Parts: sequence; structure tokens; C-alpha cells
Amino acid sequence: MYNFAGSLNIQFIIKCYLIFYGGEKLSKKRIFGLAFSSLLFSYTYAADNKLSDVAPYPKAAGNDNRNVIWLEKRTDEENLKVEIIATKKGIKDCNNTWYSGDLKEIDLQGWGYTYYKIEKITGPMSTRMGCLNGEKQTTDLAVNLGNKNSLSRYNSKLPIVIYAPKDVLVKLKIWKADETLNSAVSND
Repeated sequence: MYNFAGSLNIQFIIKCYLIFYGGEKLSKKRIFGLAFSSLLFSYTYAADNKLSDVAPYPKAAGNDNRNVIWLEKRTDEENLKVEIIATKKGIKDCNNTWYSGDLKEIDLQGWGYTYYKIEKITGPMSTRMGCLNGEKQTTDLAVNLGNKNSLSRYNSKLPIVIYAPKDVLVKLKIWKADETLNSAVSND
């Protein structure tokens, strides 16, 4: 979990520096120190978000990881969606190659919150083209989670909690709706 509050923090720290040191010229060492302290501050800010302070989410099972995503507060959250994306290492040649899996949305009993679980990963599957060069490489392959639960609304007040096998990397993509609404054309 991370938070990109560093740019705001560095501006604040530079202003404080200029107030305390009377506008001395900033050397490269001092600029590096200010940037480092800003990044450290933003990391500790994000690390202060504890899942246990929100709700009693279950611990990860033996072969699973619990992935927690804290979204940044935005003013346009009603126009945003979050897509959960999963990848897994696999061998790929010239064919399109992927895994398949199920993304289940589970209610946290008594709290009204939900969390997600990626399970039943099968594959890899691929197209069957003949590859002339026979080259193969190990790379991150997409895990097709289906369309049912992989897209959810953007809500910075609650974390997105996803349980996935340890060999699956969980990512996210933020989608933004266009501000312009187009009208449907009547065919009458």
C-alpha cells in the first residue's frame, strides 16, 4: 500500500525550511534530505492505515496473501470505477496466453463490507498458432477473472481487500467516465 502525498509534503517541508533558515540557498544535499523526509512521511502516512481499524477482515489462509488497497481521496469519486486485475508468472510463446480464475465477492458478516477472493485458477490456456521461431519466455500472464465482480465503484473511505494465491499478483486500474453525455438517436 502506498500513497502519493509526497509532492504536497515536499512543498510544505521546503516552506518550513525557508522560514527556519531564513532563505539560505538550498544545496543538493539539503534538497535530497527534504525529498527523502517527504517520501518517508508519505510512506508512514499510508502505513498508518490499519485494516484492523476498519473491520475484522479474516487473516489469509495458508497459501493465500491478503492484498489491501487504500484508494486516494478524490473529488470526482462518483465518476470513477476500480478494476481488479490479476497476473501470474507463466511461459509464453508467440500465442496469446492467459490463465482463468474466479473472483468472488464475499460479505463480511455483521459489518456490511465486502472483500474479494481469487480462486480456482486454471491454465495456462493459449491460442494454437504455429510459432516459427520457437522462442519462449517467462512473463506475467493475465488471469481472466470474468466481468461480474472485477469492476467496482471507487470508494476512498474503505479499503479494497483481495485474497489471492501467493503466486498471483494483484493490480488495479482506475477508470474515469467522460464528463460529456451523448444522447441516443431515435430510429422512429
